[in-house]
Amino acid sequence: MSRDAIREAATRFRLAIETTEKSRLSAGFRRFPWGACGDASVLLGKFLKDQGLGEFTLVVGQSADNQHAWLEQDNVVVDITADQFDGFGGLIHVGDDIWRRRFTERRRCGAAFQHVENGSGSELAGDYRLLADRALLCA
Repeated sequence: MSRDAIREAATRFRLAIETTEKSRLSAGFRRFPWGACGDASVLLGKFLKDQGLGEFTLVVGQSADNQHAWLEQDNVVVDITADQFDGFGGLIHVGDDIWRRRFTERRRCGAAFQHVENGSGSELAGDYRLLADRALLCA
C-alpha cells in the first residue's frame, strides 16, 4: 500500500477525533492524544482496513517509564498519538523511526480491527461509527 494513502487516511481520522466533541466519545478520548494511544490505534486500524489499505497489527510497547501503542504493517509504522510524548514533533508518523525504539518490550496484539469487531456492542464500536463517518467527510 502507498504510504501517502495511509498518511492521508490517518490524517483524516486524527482530524475526526480532534474535531469531535469529546463528550460524544468514550472516556479514553477525553484528553486526546494523552492516554488515547490504544483506543485510537485500534479504531484507526479498522478505518485503514475499511479503506482498503490492508490489515495493521496493534503493537504495545513498554519503556522504563511509559507504555505506548501504535500500528504496524510490514515495515510501515502508523502512529497518530506520538505527540503526547516530549521529544516527538509530528502529529502523524508513517514509517520507522529511532524515537519508537525506546519501547524495548513489545507485544503484538493481533489485527487492530478485530479489537473493534469482536466487541461490536462496545463503546469503541460506537466511537468507530462516529469517527469513521466524520473522517470520510474530511476527504
